[in-house]
Amino acid sequence: MTGPDPARLAHLERRVEELEARMASIAPVASAATVAPVAWAPATAPVAQPAPVAQPAPSPAMATAQPAALPPAPPAPPLPKLARSRSFADLEEQLSSRLLAWVGGIALVLGAMFFLSLAFSRGWIGPEARVLIGLIAGAAALGAGAWLFERRNETPATVLAGVGVGTVSLALFAASPLYHFVPTDVALAGSFVLAVATAAIALRANSQAVAAFGLVAITLAPPVLGASPNLVTIAFLGAALVGTALISFRRSWPWLALIAFVATAPQAARWFADEPSATILFAGILAFWAVNVVAASGTAIATARRTVHRASASLLVLNALFAIGAIHVYLPGDPLVRAIGVLILASAQGVLTLELLLRRPSRHPFGILAAGIAVGTLAIGIAIELGGVARPIGLTALALAVAWVACSFRDRSAGAWAAAIGSLALADFVLIQYPIQQFGRVRPDGWPFASPEGIVAIAMAAALALIGVVAWRSFAIAPLRGPRWTAALALAGGTLGAIVVIAYGAAFELWADILVVAWAALGVVAFGLAALVRRDERAWSVAALGGGGLIGIATFVALAIVVPAARLGVDPQHHGALRLEIGTTFGVVSLGALAAALTVVAWLLDRWPATTVFRSRHDAAVVAAAAAMSAGAVAIYLVSIVIVGAFQARVGIAGDPRETATQAQVVLSIVWVLAGAGAFAAGLIRGISPARMFGLGLLSLAAAKVFLFDLAALDVAYRVLSLIGLGGVLLASSFVANRFRSKRPTADRAQSVGEAIPDATATSDAGGG
Repeated sequence: MTGPDPARLAHLERRVEELEARMASIAPVASAATVAPVAWAPATAPVAQPAPVAQPAPSPAMATAQPAALPPAPPAPPLPKLARSRSFADLEEQLSSRLLAWVGGIALVLGAMFFLSLAFSRGWIGPEARVLIGLIAGAAALGAGAWLFERRNETPATVLAGVGVGTVSLALFAASPLYHFVPTDVALAGSFVLAVATAAIALRANSQAVAAFGLVAITLAPPVLGASPNLVTIAFLGAALVGTALISFRRSWPWLALIAFVATAPQAARWFADEPSATILFAGILAFWAVNVVAASGTAIATARRTVHRASASLLVLNALFAIGAIHVYLPGDPLVRAIGVLILASAQGVLTLELLLRRPSRHPFGILAAGIAVGTLAIGIAIELGGVARPIGLTALALAVAWVACSFRDRSAGAWAAAIGSLALADFVLIQYPIQQFGRVRPDGWPFASPEGIVAIAMAAALALIGVVAWRSFAIAPLRGPRWTAALALAGGTLGAIVVIAYGAAFELWADILVVAWAALGVVAFGLAALVRRDERAWSVAALGGGGLIGIATFVALAIVVPAARLGVDPQHHGALRLEIGTTFGVVSLGALAAALTVVAWLLDRWPATTVFRSRHDAAVVAAAAAMSAGAVAIYLVSIVIVGAFQARVGIAGDPRETATQAQVVLSIVWVLAGAGAFAAGLIRGISPARMFGLGLLSLAAAKVFLFDLAALDVAYRVLSLIGLGGVLLASSFVANRFRSKRPTADRAQSVGEAIPDATATSDAGGG
């Protein structure tokens, strides 16, 4: 009598330890779900039951004797999921049930191949017998696999089914292209029968692997058997794709459709290249696309699912890209014909998913994905097929339509598609229509923005502004959850985008002096938008930064190109009549526009301060004062340019040119001193601190000019005149300051550009949401 098996005892001990560990993990949960016993307070004396008629108040003894009502027991928490432990028995089961079967099948195939090779090399078996043996052996293996599927022995059944499909396929290859026993069409018919039998076994056994074997065999049969790309071959592949689509409806096997597409797309492309008829070619492209769309859809059309399988999503995208590429490459060279083909393709995609979106627009991810692919198909087709200005205008119109859908249906995926299509349009705008490497190079052809590129700029700006208005109205009704896209931010973003597009196009349409005027005006519009949306901090910041950037760039262009600092001196070598007419006039226009723009900005910031951005109204007034002082500085620069231009006009007409240049600098110093003193005195009298600061700054600049430049460059008489004038004005300013400082209140009457005004933040605005 033999003793107990040590291996079996060890296995049983491990099982007992696993059960104990599971019970230990469940025990705390079960104990937490029980209700703790309630301590009952004993009665101090027996209590008589009250009469049924009268309801006297309970005595203290009775109150202590009656227990409180038990609270309802809390629901038991869900049991934790226990990770399945892997033991040696599990590994043994995997090895014995699956790995041994697959290795055995591979060994069987290799053995048969080596046997046939040996038999063929020694002449034991002729070509006819070889093909017959292959067909019989493959059919037997396939039948054995079906028989094992009926007996629930799935792993060996799958291996034998794969062996049978491969063997029959090799036999058909030997029968047709190798030995030429049968025509290619007969071999294709044999592959079709093999695929039908394999599909029947796969559907009955619910085996996706067997279905994949048959699908690979039938889709690769034409190139393996050497079939030419004719209508018969295309019909054969079409039948295979239709069968795959039908199987996709019966079973949730999305990988089959993707495998079928990958195997048949190169063969379809070869047939497209050889087809001379454009009508038949487009019909074939559309049919190939439609069959793959149906195969990818599967059961998603019948029932809505929460997720989309990655194989289905990949097939939809690849199928659309393949159809667009086939239309672009193989259709005739007329772009209009190809554009119509892409439009038909996108329309068919939209019709396929329209019912899904109308039925459950926000809870049908497959419908949303298909609709997005339809929009992407149209966008890519427009970008490829349309040329010139039609491409950016078409993309802009499509982005506008998709953005309207996104705002109407509150769909973020549509918003992402609108942003992507709009990005394509903007890329075309800055790379092709107005190349960024040619920024600032004016195109002197006709009126500004009357060229095709100018029409594109106007169309894109109008679309951006319209998108901002549509989003503003939509978000004002129901704010979007998730990202903080408010109505005011949408309005500011869309309108500022339109302003930037026009400003960018203006650099190619306007000369530098008029460009400064245009950018300054657009900056004022941006600050007006900021005043409109001042109750939203981010919207105000976006609009104000855009407006400040435009005015800052306009100022740089004016000071660097239109009226540089060299214009503050008279050039004795040039006669100034023409220079006065051109330089001074254009400089006055540009600087006057800048000064006016900064003044309006200061008034807007002071009249409608952004209380959500600044901590107090005083902080807003400081920013407005900075804008006002910038306007004053530009105005002083403008006056200086006019003075120097007047003296420049006298060069070569009267007197020595050097003397004329000296006189211009003396007059310039006097004007700066007087203007600074006037601003300082006005600030003291009116109690406006920004005016005092501006005046002091200008007086400091004038003093630095007198001591550093005038004393070194001017004659003695002009030095005396400059110093006496500067000293007198500074003493007078000091006298005024001492006189009014003692009378001025502790705080200024106004800390803004003008007098203190009532707070206008209570005024309602349309963009505050």
